[in-house]
Amino acid sequence: MDCSYEIIGMCLIRATGQTGTDFFGFAEFIGAFALLAIVFTIADVQYRFRVSVSPLPLPKITFWAIGVIGFGTLIADLWVAQGWPVVYVPHLTYGVIQGLFAAVFLTISMAWLYFAFLKPPIFSKWNAKRYGHVLFNYLLRGSDSELPVIATEVSRSAESLIESFAKYRAEFNEQLNRQERGETISPNPGNYASDIMWMIGNRKFCRHVVAASPGTAIRLFQAAVNDNIYDAPIGHFAKNISTEAIKHSDSNLYHEDNRYQSGLFGDLKPFTKAIFGSYKLVEGLGIKFRSSPLDVDYELTRDWTSSQLEAYARAVLTTYADMLDKKMWCEHSYSLCRAFEIFKHSCSDVYRLNGAEDGDTDIHERLRVCVRFASDLIKLLEKYEEEIVVKHLKPAKKHIPLDIYDRVAELMSEIIYNAAGVTKPWWPCWNIQYNTVWSAFLSGFRESKSQRVIAHKLRRLIYDEVIEFDKYENLKSFKAARYLGISLNCLGFRLSSISHRDRNTEPLKKAILGWVKNNYVSLHDSHPTVAEACLMGSITYDAENMQLVKTHASLADREPNRDILILSK
Repeated sequence: MDCSYEIIGMCLIRATGQTGTDFFGFAEFIGAFALLAIVFTIADVQYRFRVSVSPLPLPKITFWAIGVIGFGTLIADLWVAQGWPVVYVPHLTYGVIQGLFAAVFLTISMAWLYFAFLKPPIFSKWNAKRYGHVLFNYLLRGSDSELPVIATEVSRSAESLIESFAKYRAEFNEQLNRQERGETISPNPGNYASDIMWMIGNRKFCRHVVAASPGTAIRLFQAAVNDNIYDAPIGHFAKNISTEAIKHSDSNLYHEDNRYQSGLFGDLKPFTKAIFGSYKLVEGLGIKFRSSPLDVDYELTRDWTSSQLEAYARAVLTTYADMLDKKMWCEHSYSLCRAFEIFKHSCSDVYRLNGAEDGDTDIHERLRVCVRFASDLIKLLEKYEEEIVVKHLKPAKKHIPLDIYDRVAELMSEIIYNAAGVTKPWWPCWNIQYNTVWSAFLSGFRESKSQRVIAHKLRRLIYDEVIEFDKYENLKSFKAARYLGISLNCLGFRLSSISHRDRNTEPLKKAILGWVKNNYVSLHDSHPTVAEACLMGSITYDAENMQLVKTHASLADREPNRDILILSK
């Protein structure tokens, strides 16, 4: 409908309608509005989130603009239909009024399309508060269908979150002091960025990140490393990401093991290197928050399977390799020390295989994983052994800081102790103690400096446990008995010329056999239970002849061979 005017006064005219083209009247508005409402209703959560966190309060603007356009077109159509008087304004015709309403409606629609599709908003100083509140509501709702989408959306703001935190980091301490004095503070974008990074540490959210959007974790960690921000509040996020990645066997961590299994991803390891590949970030988070990618809760680690422990081993080795690459082997690493403790406890239940021919195979496999992990540590150390200075060969005491070799030797000593928990029958005992552990640690042919240094420290740790029987009481004496028992079982009674195979064990064998010859009888007389705990596998004590007897496996029906160790009274 077009419009003509009937002059009724000097300034007033009467609007009259005539048939024409009505391009944006109330009827067209209702149709467009209905279509917009349908599109918004069926829109994916991704687009609703984007519109909600836009720098402009788009939902509010849309509401009021739609109201103005709707009532405006309704009044304009009604006015023209009734022919009511209007004030004459040059060039302001009914068509122009329709065009203005149409332009506003189109502008709103274009804004929605711009923020939802063309230029999705990210976290910035313009929407920091709104972004935090919207994200909080989604995480609080915890919908399994929404969180994967939200995780993907957060990834686009990873760099901005780190940059905002870094920019306002200097003001945090001042704000804390003002709060302690009871003063009010006005939050800045850095505060909201910090709160968001704390917020995404939610375990359920991290589970969806691992399953559906690992790129979110990759981008956030890479942003922190690129900007050298090692104290960003992503400690709990890092801890829960690694926990969920290890827990779920279909995560990227399991598909980046090696190139033969995983192809190019096995070579590049994008997820593993992003999460665990920066020693400075891992250690920074471990020191400030005591929550790093390596700090998995003990309640969870004790239920790990061998495959989960192996995935964790690859993660730790990634961090360890970066630490060596940055030549930071002289500093104490809290996160790596706590990781080593996890391996010590992961094989502490090997004793459950004692007395069983066919025990839990996963327990044995976890022990193998721990042994391989210690061996892989030595392989990494061998790459830098010409640069690493050995300050002392003896194992460090409490007043001497442990060096990088001491840590590995200590881990190996604990694994040997756990393996010594299996004492019978002779074959499972021999298979676990010697084939799985002892031969890997002390009976190899490798001649590297790292191998020799660690073997020396390990021998000394074992011997120190054995010779201090007199200082032990109650349970501690059984710890020494374990070390003595596995040494006798694996070393045997025969002294031989030092070969390449035995050069790591012959010094320990001489020391152990010398101590046993001089002290075992008195130990048996004073503490028979402890002395009996020292005998493992096929070793028995002949009290009448004061000798230890090691019986070897018999071939067919032949008499088995026996080794004898004569003891002194």
